[in-house]
Amino acid sequence: MGVMSVTSETIFNYPPEIIYDFVSNPSNWGRTYGGSAGLPEGQKLTLPLKVGDVWIEEVALPNNTYHPKWVSPPIYELLNPSRAL
Repeated sequence: MGVMSVTSETIFNYPPEIIYDFVSNPSNWGRTYGGSAGLPEGQKLTLPLKVGDVWIEEVALPNNTYHPKWVSPPIYELLNPSRAL
């Protein structure tokens, strides 16, 4: 098991609330990253995500399929208390 950090930048022409709602839904991840298949079949999340929610993503790459485990962090709540999760 290891820890990995990834950083990237993208420009969106939408208000921050719309972008947050889209990117904070793991079911949408496959629409923005070709390797992600989003949530495995049958896994359900209640949106909006709450601090501490846990889910498994399916990432299908040519030589292997990975299943990273994610935990919803409180970062957005700290930056935007009016839209606290």
